[in-house]
Amino acid sequence: MSVPSKFDHQEWDNLTEQFGVTEGSLPTKAQWLPVSHLLTASSCSEYVASLTRELSYPSSIHTASMFAKRYAFLSVVPSLYSMSVYNKEWHTALEDTFLVPSKDGKGHWLAGLHVTKSQVSSLPEDQRERNRDQVLKRLFADQISVLWRTLAEASQTPISILWENAAVRLYSLYEHKIHAALDCEGRKRAADDFQYIVTHAPAELFGESYNPFARFYRFTGEGDHSSKYRTRTTCCFYFQVSAVNEYCQACPKLKRQRRGT
Repeated sequence: MSVPSKFDHQEWDNLTEQFGVTEGSLPTKAQWLPVSHLLTASSCSEYVASLTRELSYPSSIHTASMFAKRYAFLSVVPSLYSMSVYNKEWHTALEDTFLVPSKDGKGHWLAGLHVTKSQVSSLPEDQRERNRDQVLKRLFADQISVLWRTLAEASQTPISILWENAAVRLYSLYEHKIHAALDCEGRKRAADDFQYIVTHAPAELFGESYNPFARFYRFTGEGDHSSKYRTRTTCCFYFQVSAVNEYCQACPKLKRQRRGT
C-alpha cells in the first residue's frame, strides 16, 4: 500500500524545470483549458479544429498527433519519472489538470500543464510491484487511454499513432534521461520498471486489449542497442508540420530514405 507523502522543493523544482508542469491556484480560467473538457467528443473535436486553424496544420490528424506527443511529455513522463527516480506516485485528477497555451520563439505549440491539486504517495520497496501496477493503471487506463480514444474519434486519427507518440516519450525517458539522474542502485530499479512496462505489464493496466508499449518496443537500428533513436512503426506527421520540413529522428520514412527505398 502506498503511503501519503510529498515532493521536497528540489524534486518539485526539477519536475517543473524539466517537464514544464506547475501547481497552484489558477490566476485566470479564461486562458486555461481543463483537460477533462477533452473527454467529450464534441468538445474535443471543437478544440482540435480550433488548434488546427491556429497552427495552420494540414488537418486535424496532424494536430491530434502533435497534441498527443506534447501531452505525453507533460503527463506520462513526469509521472513515470516520479515513480522511478523519486519512488513516489504523482497522481492528478483530470478535472484538476489544465493545459496552458504557449508557443516558443519559433511559433511552435508548446503547451504547459498546470494542476490545481495533486496527490503524492511514497512507494514502499516491499510492495513495489503492487504499487507500480496502481501507478500504471491510474495513469494509463484511467486517463491516457480515455483521452486517446476521444482524441482519436474527434480527429479520425488511428489510435496506434497516439500510443506510439507516448511510447517514444517513454523510451527516451528511461533510456536517456533517467539513466543520468540515478546512482547504480536506482538505475537497476528504473531498468526493472522499464522492462516491466514494455514487456510484462498486462493490457488492463493500459485500458486496452494489448500492452501498447510492448507492441512498439524493439531494439534500435539493426539490432544495435547503442543507437540513439528507435525507428517508429507509425509516422507522427511531424515532417508535414515542421517549419523546415524536417523529419523526427525516429521517423520510418527517414529510415527508408536513408536506405534509398
